[in-house]
Amino acid sequence: RVSQAIEQLEYFTSREWVFDSSNLRLLRASLSPIDLDLFYSDVRDVVWDCYFEGWAHGMKVFLLGEHPSWVAGGGGGRSPRGRRP
Repeated sequence: RVSQAIEQLEYFTSREWVFDSSNLRLLRASLSPIDLDLFYSDVRDVVWDCYFEGWAHGMKVFLLGEHPSWVAGGGGGRSPRGRRP
């Protein structure tokens, strides 16, 4: 199973990925304070440990085909809306 997962992820893990976020910055600058709260999108507040815990759970379920109840963790412990408390 591990070798299968490594093989499937090799393309994504062996390359450098650069994302341009200028459109997101422009969008955020145009929003009212109310809209900024409703459509929260500030990745500086992501709790990355919790994010990757959920990511690992998803990889086990969707990539390795494990049943969700068999996978420990499952990304628990997130604060509301994924923001730092």
